[in-house]
Amino acid sequence: MARPATYRAEDWIAAGWRALSQGGPAAVRIEALARDLGVTKGSCYGYFADRAALLAAMLAQWRERSGGALIARVEAQKGTPQQRLWALIETVIREGAGSPEPALRGWGRGDPAIREALEALDRQRLGYLEGLFRAMGFPAADANARTRLCYLSLIAEHQLGIAASAEERLEAARAQFALLTAQ
Repeated sequence: MARPATYRAEDWIAAGWRALSQGGPAAVRIEALARDLGVTKGSCYGYFADRAALLAAMLAQWRERSGGALIARVEAQKGTPQQRLWALIETVIREGAGSPEPALRGWGRGDPAIREALEALDRQRLGYLEGLFRAMGFPAADANARTRLCYLSLIAEHQLGIAASAEERLEAARAQFALLTAQ
């Protein structure tokens, strides 16, 4: 495969995700990424002041893609709160394979800035889910309990690296969905 003549910031970020997923936070080093991309380290500095800036850009991208942008995609589908909840669950299951979230959460255990960013993302996601359950008519305590069960189930799928096909996971999710949305 021919390498492009120049790389964009997005290419450096993508290389950072690959390194993080394969080797953890210590693997996200500009020199190693440059070697992976087949360019000099200096080309990175046209986009990022240093490694910390690259890591911040990676984290910002993750927060947007897996938070605001994902919620916006689900909301754009319209439908009832139940339909939007299912759309969210299905999207996470279908698109979640190879997610860097387990690596990010591992990284967050040792890095307060990453942990803070993940906590903010968790609050955003939990707030959205709870809003859906409240819109279904559940009282606050029930909506909160259902929100936590739903979210923890989706997060556990990634954290545990469950070796099942998307269709198998969707089948299990349908049963969970029925329990979570039953009045």
